[in-house]
This record gives sequence, structure tokens and C-alpha cells, in this order.
Amino acid sequence: MSQWSSNDSDLLEPVRMVREELGKKVHIVFTGRLRRGSVFQGRVDGIMRHVNASVLQRSQLPETVHLGIRVVRKPREW
Repeated sequence: MSQWSSNDSDLLEPVRMVREELGKKVHIVFTGRLRRGSVFQGRVDGIMRHVNASVLQRSQLPETVHLGIRVVRKPREW
């Protein structure tokens, strides 16, 4: 199974390749506001979900992650 987070029509060909050439199921998670009229409608394996901004925000790592003696920080541009 392959799960994609997009509604970008540039990914139609890679989605087709994953389904047809690799024989994998493709599921789509929408991150935009529009739930209907997806470019992937009928081109995925039936599972399409919408995730709003608050869910995405809650799923992010914290600004700083401590890895033993190493500290990793999220870049400012993010």
C-alpha cells in the first residue's frame, strides 16, 4: 500500500505507475480545503481522506528534539 498526501495533478502519472506497474494500492490524504473534485477521483483504490490544518499541526514534531547528546532543531523556514 502507498499513501500519498496531495491533490497535485503532477502526481497523476506516478500514482498510475505505482498502481499499474508495481501493483500497489494507493490511498490519498487531502491537506487542502476542497474535499470534492479531486484530481485523483477514480484513480486511487477507493480510500481518500481529508486532514485539516489543526490535525496536521498536532502531528508535527516539536521545535527541538533531543537525541541523546545531540539536539535537532526544526529549520526556521518551516
